[in-house]
Amino acid sequence: MIRGNSCRLLFVGFGDIERSLGARAYLLGLLEAWRCGGGAVHGFFLQQAVGNGSRRNVCGALAIFRPILSSVGAAFPTLLWRAYEVAWGLCRGYGLLRAGRDPATVCLLAGAGLLPLTRVFRGRYARLVYVLHGVAEEFLLGGPVEWLKYKMTKALERTFLPVCDAVIVVSKRMSEYCQAEYGVNRTLVVPCGVRLAEFPMNEEDRFKTRRALNISDRFVFVYCGGAAPWQCVRETVECYRLAQTLIPNALLLILSPDGAPWAAALGEADPAAYQIVSVPHTEVSRYLCGADAAFLLRKRTSVNLVSAPVKFAEYLACGLPIVTSPFVGDYSAMVQDRALGVVIDPADQATWPAAIRAIRALAADPETRARCRRAAEELSWEAIAPRLHVALDVVGEPAEISTPALLR
Repeated sequence: MIRGNSCRLLFVGFGDIERSLGARAYLLGLLEAWRCGGGAVHGFFLQQAVGNGSRRNVCGALAIFRPILSSVGAAFPTLLWRAYEVAWGLCRGYGLLRAGRDPATVCLLAGAGLLPLTRVFRGRYARLVYVLHGVAEEFLLGGPVEWLKYKMTKALERTFLPVCDAVIVVSKRMSEYCQAEYGVNRTLVVPCGVRLAEFPMNEEDRFKTRRALNISDRFVFVYCGGAAPWQCVRETVECYRLAQTLIPNALLLILSPDGAPWAAALGEADPAAYQIVSVPHTEVSRYLCGADAAFLLRKRTSVNLVSAPVKFAEYLACGLPIVTSPFVGDYSAMVQDRALGVVIDPADQATWPAAIRAIRALAADPETRARCRRAAEELSWEAIAPRLHVALDVVGEPAEISTPALLR
């Protein structure tokens, strides 16, 4: 066994963390949980070039490296540039891992491009662990280039995940996915947590936000996140339109950097019936506090069935009951079992009216906000931190990290 306070964590990631808010929030939360548990952290991220050549670091906890010539990457054919990025990532990652070699270090890798390094460094660290916070099937929602990325990622994961000492996953269903797809048994279930200090259930913020947005007398549904194909944009808008017929003073507040797709989905809706706002992640909690209920709809796909969206714990932390579907990883059952919202099928509108009435009743119940907050406390990084140390400190068969709610 290696003791928690004497063991340090070396994290090396590869991908596009600046554009992926969910991945960024999860990985930074994971590192912060280790640090809060008393362990030292050395974090590096090998950032793939972004389209506009941006060099801003939105991940202050990580040292960010970018490929040479990244500012002109768009001038190269896409496949050629991606191949170069992977080769660069492997070389840079090798240098970082070689420099950090230490038998008292737990090494975390994230990003399929780094997986070939697992065979090289397996056994040179106290434990070599891969972080799988999403599944490759997500790429199938894109075009031909994304299909090639899917095939490459699956091949790499199939070859190298069994080599790792353990794989960190975000849900029990993702653990089952790893077993079925790759024969991986050594998994650590670490749900997407929330930093409670950054997402307070603040009544003063609620009052200020509602007054600033001029929505003091409205029943506010909120959606927070992007407009990716799996986010059920159309279904969310249609469910909200039904809600308007049952709750005449309803308003939809959309917190998203992808305002255009949401505006297109809303079409000719009354502008007074919705607001679309783009705010930094640090400001999201103020707006969530101003809402009454939240949307998190997903369809039945392999991507969603193993997921653990970051927004789930953030909604709960701000006291919001959630309108969700049966296909959101481990969270759907948690919503049903603990009366944290309502579950509807996005493909079956017959389930919607009763759910809208139920979510309105939940929002009106003074016990609901406190119940949601308690659930968020169990999903917080503060609660996860000590279990993370226990699981990663012990060399051998890893324990499962989860929450009491998810173990029920």
